[in-house]
Amino acid sequence: MDEDILIATVVAPHGVCGHVKLKCFLSNILDIKKYSLFDKDGFEYKASFKISLSSGKCTANFFGVNSYNAADKLRGLKLFTKKSNFPKLNNDEFYYRDMIGLLLLLSNGEIFGNIVNIGNFGAGEVVEIMRKDNNDIVMMPVIKSVFPEINIQQGYAIIRPMELFS
Repeated sequence: MDEDILIATVVAPHGVCGHVKLKCFLSNILDIKKYSLFDKDGFEYKASFKISLSSGKCTANFFGVNSYNAADKLRGLKLFTKKSNFPKLNNDEFYYRDMIGLLLLLSNGEIFGNIVNIGNFGAGEVVEIMRKDNNDIVMMPVIKSVFPEINIQQGYAIIRPMELFS
């Protein structure tokens, strides 16, 4: 089944002519132009985009939305596309969505916890992990020395916790 993937949210109106500011969740903001966009009910939104690469900001003008009031009614609108629209990844690449919920196993097979969130704060991807033993949330970098094996199809990853958290 082809999953719906959230790629942007309408943040606010932008100006008086019906434009909206978008919060884009794509790694390359320019890619928003490639995808068909629809809401949770399947209604498709056609738009033209203005993208500022220097600021990483994106505004959209949805066809048929031509006033501030009409744009304001779209505030909070979540825009999706189909997962099949995304490119196939290499073996060592993963979509965030596919990693959330992965079971984390120590090399001896003992359960360490689950990935509950992923972020990038400028220095690479960091996962939030809920530990099984005490339900604490710990953060670890997504690097080969910490995650020597990630198997999305089987729903697990092997983790070598950094000394601070072991």
